[in-house]
Amino acid sequence: MAFLTRDRALALAVLAMVAILGWESRNIPGPSRWQTYGSDFFPQLLLWALGGLALVLLARTFVARGPDREAAPMVWPDLGRFARANPRILGVLVLFGAYVWVLPVLGFRVASVGYLLAAFGVLTGFRSWRTVAICAAVAVVMPLLVYAVFQYGLRIRLP
Repeated sequence: MAFLTRDRALALAVLAMVAILGWESRNIPGPSRWQTYGSDFFPQLLLWALGGLALVLLARTFVARGPDREAAPMVWPDLGRFARANPRILGVLVLFGAYVWVLPVLGFRVASVGYLLAAFGVLTGFRSWRTVAICAAVAVVMPLLVYAVFQYGLRIRLP
């Protein structure tokens, strides 16, 4: 039986991400006088749910019986093949890391528009003017819509 299967690697990676983001979410301000829930409520709620699901997935890999347990594929041999077969996915992951890095500096609206434009460029290749127009419209409208919902609907301030 292989120790690090795909499901175990995914569960451990998600748990590591939840731990890091959970630690960082302590810096998000709590509720103020006019907020029912603070800016920290929804991210922490989602992190708890995601962490719980990752624990369930991890536990299932140890209690699986029969052919599922024996046929669990190893992770490491497939990583190189995955990277060669899916360079766009890796590009979007690198862009997401850059997005997280510049978010505190540029703010939600500017960083999100830039990230979406770059990610759409990596994923679609901007092969036609129609694609560019649609991607640009989505990249501008969606962050502004999300910002408006949080700022004016939920009264939660985004950076």
